[in-house]
Amino acid sequence: MPFAGHPTLGSAKAWLDARGAVPAKGLVVQECAAGLVRVRVAEGRMAFEAPPSIRYEAVTEELLDRVAKDLEIPRADILDFSWLVNGPRWLGVRLGPAEAVLALRPDPEKLDDLEIGLIGPHAAGSESQFEVRAFFGGEAAWEDPATGRLNAGFAQWLPIQALLPRTMWPPRGRCSAAEA
Repeated sequence: MPFAGHPTLGSAKAWLDARGAVPAKGLVVQECAAGLVRVRVAEGRMAFEAPPSIRYEAVTEELLDRVAKDLEIPRADILDFSWLVNGPRWLGVRLGPAEAVLALRPDPEKLDDLEIGLIGPHAAGSESQFEVRAFFGGEAAWEDPATGRLNAGFAQWLPIQALLPRTMWPPRGRCSAAEA
């Protein structure tokens, strides 16, 4: 796998523990198949900078129709979409409110070869800004509750949509889109 959030943070933590100190600027740079990944360390927390996306082609209407059908939602509920590929091949889908994301109960058999990341905003003033869920078909464990690589893709895509600032550091709330 070219990039994954948990191993990135875990290996940075192990290196810092073995070293015994955080670098003066609070920055660790790691190399993985996706390139150089910067990990910022401050106040006992760590956040990685998302590696660049590597897939840019348009998502076809045919695929979006399939996604809506497989998720059992009206196609009109899909407000926006994009490939969010920084190694894995996530298809990012923005729905309405967070409650719409939480209500999904897709059948993993229908998802087949799809890897779908869904996001919806919480109401202003909530503890978290967004609800994110990751589904993939054909696997025994078909929902990933905390995937850093998908969140990294959303962290790059949402500023383009003017839904997030360019940087999420320092982290706010429980966990930001740029933090794993």
